[in-house]
Amino acid sequence: MVKWAVELRQYGIEYRPRPAIKEQILADFLVEMTVNQEESSTQTWMVYVNGSSTSTGSGAGIVVESPQGDKFQYAFKFLFPATNNEAEYEALIMGIKLALSVRAKRLMIHSDSQLIVSQVNGNYEAKEDKMLEYLTQVNELLSCLDSYDVKQIPRVENKSADRLAKLASSLANIDNRKITFLTYGKEKTDGSDVTIFCADSKEPSWKDEIIDYLRQNKLPANQVEARKLRVRAARFTIIDGELYKRGFSSPYLKCLMSAKGNYVLREIHEGICGNHLAGRALAGKALRQGYFWPTMKQDAIELAKHCHACQEHANFHHQPATILQPLESPLPFAQ
Repeated sequence: MVKWAVELRQYGIEYRPRPAIKEQILADFLVEMTVNQEESSTQTWMVYVNGSSTSTGSGAGIVVESPQGDKFQYAFKFLFPATNNEAEYEALIMGIKLALSVRAKRLMIHSDSQLIVSQVNGNYEAKEDKMLEYLTQVNELLSCLDSYDVKQIPRVENKSADRLAKLASSLANIDNRKITFLTYGKEKTDGSDVTIFCADSKEPSWKDEIIDYLRQNKLPANQVEARKLRVRAARFTIIDGELYKRGFSSPYLKCLMSAKGNYVLREIHEGICGNHLAGRALAGKALRQGYFWPTMKQDAIELAKHCHACQEHANFHHQPATILQPLESPLPFAQ
């Protein structure tokens, strides 16, 4: 520091050490930057609840709105039969629990059910045993809050929660979760050309024949193909519904489709810990990580071949070609 002070003095630049921070300045800084936990916890959260009970099932829709205006939407499907009033109580209980999970202390609860709101506010008396149990549980949850207000609103103002409740109650008709959801924005009579895409939820793969043989002992009609399949399937097994390949000196290898395998190769090749391995080394590393598919070596070679970074920074010989110069020795066996 003394050396720089001597060198810079000729330019009129002087070094001045930073003075000590005063206690009052530090105290003001701490007061300014400290968040008041009491003020943040006493802000009012908005909760919109609604229950739905139909012939296909029942469910609840809940919308939780933070003091900053952020909205969180939830749709709950009930796996037990429930009446409309029971669904409304279930939605109210879940809404309060969601608000308590984010440490809310003040709640403004909105519901379009006059019976539920009146019973919670004490205007109506709960005569049925089940309604009385629901009311007791709601009061226990509300006692954990500093303040709350349960308000009845028209159904028009509770559209979001009502839509979520109807969505949850209608999920009983959907047995297969592999469903392609499409939207259509034009009428069929508008005269414009319409292109229809058909999507199959299950794509054919190399694993189908092996899985069918291991599960159902299903073989092709051709005797030669059936013998090949039996020999090939002896190296595979099914664990928890997934196909695995037996290894000689390695644990079970999880069998993947080609698309999933390409994703694994890209993560190993150029992911967060990738080092841009070559084709055979890349396939070997994927194998050691516990994955297998028949074309993994070819896919790894093609991936490394089309990698722009590998082609740009590979250790290639970039010296221009020149005429070869022979080495002449002055006498035999001279070095």
